[in-house]
Amino acid sequence: MLAETLRNKEVLNLISTDPGVYKWYMPQTLVDLLNVPMDGCEYKDGFGYFVYVGIAKNMRQRLDWHISQKHSKSSVKSGFLSTFRQTLCGLAKVPMDDEDTVNTIIDQMSIEFSLCTSKDEAESIEKEIIHSSTLPLNIMHNKHPFIKELKRLRSISKKLVI
Repeated sequence: MLAETLRNKEVLNLISTDPGVYKWYMPQTLVDLLNVPMDGCEYKDGFGYFVYVGIAKNMRQRLDWHISQKHSKSSVKSGFLSTFRQTLCGLAKVPMDDEDTVNTIIDQMSIEFSLCTSKDEAESIEKEIIHSSTLPLNIMHNKHPFIKELKRLRSISKKLVI
């Protein structure tokens, strides 16, 4: 589903509070705009390139957090801003408090999720996906060659705020 769909609280409230795994997909237009390397990345018709995987103890809360999180200077300075949003700021080359730009990017992306019986199961699935997929936007446990550049871009983006 398009991520912007989740901005509708009626739609968001239909999502379970169970744990699970979620995947972010980026359309070709954003890949080109943000210069994200897609070599080896999975492409899914109707979704785009699979670029990020994450886990949730509570799927509804996690998706709401990704969709609705505020970019206050205090959340940036304290490190509370989601790593996914930090990454999008870095790719867009904007300060980490530029919430509008990140929301515009997120609204063009697609997301899918699957529910699990426990957080441990979700963590196991996430680990397996990271090790078997090419995911340029995941930072932890990722050996993609783009990670070094991504960390550099994120650092610059954060310094633009502080």
